[in-house]
Amino acid sequence: MMAARRRASDVTQRSAGVPCRAVHANRLSDVTQRGHDLACRAVHVAGPGDAAANWVAERQHGVITVAQSRACGLGRTAVGGRCSRGHWRVLQPGVFLVTGTRPTDHARILAAVLSCSPGSAAGHATAAWLWGMIDRLVSSVHVVMVDGSNPGNREGVRIHRPAELAPRELRWRQGIPLTSPADTLLDLAAAVAPDELEAAWALAVSRRLVDEDRLRQAVETSPRRSGLARLREVAGRDSVPPLSRSSNERLMYSLVRQAGLPEPEANVVVHGKELDLWWPQARVAVEVDAFGTHGSPSSFENDRLVDTDFKAGGIEVLRFTGRRIRTRPHEVVARLAAVLALALGGLPPGRPRL
Repeated sequence: MMAARRRASDVTQRSAGVPCRAVHANRLSDVTQRGHDLACRAVHVAGPGDAAANWVAERQHGVITVAQSRACGLGRTAVGGRCSRGHWRVLQPGVFLVTGTRPTDHARILAAVLSCSPGSAAGHATAAWLWGMIDRLVSSVHVVMVDGSNPGNREGVRIHRPAELAPRELRWRQGIPLTSPADTLLDLAAAVAPDELEAAWALAVSRRLVDEDRLRQAVETSPRRSGLARLREVAGRDSVPPLSRSSNERLMYSLVRQAGLPEPEANVVVHGKELDLWWPQARVAVEVDAFGTHGSPSSFENDRLVDTDFKAGGIEVLRFTGRRIRTRPHEVVARLAAVLALALGGLPPGRPRL
């Protein structure tokens, strides 16, 4: 008991005077240093022990590291006791969930990054999800490491070691260190389908996560790496790929690109109805139908009424199911090309191609 009180007193004295950063600044990475500073501040604000640990966890998606718990005045025995009683739960080696509840996705990601510290950050598909470039979180947490020794195997964690990651390229989002949007896109290029890469690029630019000109420059100056050619193809286009809501819509747009057909607009409202793809000069639209949104009798009937109204206004609406786009792409492109050629009085030589 006396030892615990002395330890808590020492922690309080360290946090009250000279900032903790002055003690370890020369040997801790930015990620580790920030975590250490947070624990020191917790002791100063909430007092040592569980109060400080809870204060830290509330600001880290419910997780805390063994180093932070030590800085809060909780030694190895105290941490072990809380785990054995079910108050804390081990998420990764050296990282605990304080709340004792099921961890959130953000807690799982942060635990993986903190477990691999120093010099680690969320990257690849995990960083893309955090940035909002993709809408589905992959099961494995992708962590980029540039410093420190090999942490060994981590359950549910995939570790990447790039040749170099400058400090300015490390960002923080929702309290989680991650790679910059430009680096994330470069890493993502080798792992996703072309239409998903285009959508990620469009989201990064439209949400102003990165300046488009700087992004193009980063792509052009990047050293050779897997997926770079695909990303350079996207970067070399005159316009940002349009945003679309579903993977089937992105695939349809990708087929249009590959076939060399005229560029459509995406998700445009025409006569009060939003169209998936729209060619204003040809007055032709494509709707990508999914059973979940168009499979009910009422939806089927409503779609036909809408098509009739468009037809009366001189607009041709083509409907393709997601299954048909995936399994019979040549037929889809041929039908669309024929309608566009008729509406535009022909297509440029050599089109369509697929």
